[in-house]
Amino acid sequence: MLVFMNSYFGSKCGDAGSWKLGVTQDVTSTDGCVLLGITLSHVEHQLVKTEFANSKSYLYTGQRPSDFVSMAISKNRPTSFKK
Repeated sequence: MLVFMNSYFGSKCGDAGSWKLGVTQDVTSTDGCVLLGITLSHVEHQLVKTEFANSKSYLYTGQRPSDFVSMAISKNRPTSFKK
């Protein structure tokens, strides 16, 4: 798989020819990776917070509008966390 990934020198799968075993690569700048069928064609407007306390991990997400309005409009995006 590593040879396959490094044999692609197009502009749609991370930094061409630089894939290494056990090393992650950010493919955001290339809108995903066509070799793996990953397409990043959207933006998620979400507010996320993590907390670590008493040997536990907590994930908080933003309070989304209950009327399903578009999150693409900045006034509709979360500004606080729900419990």
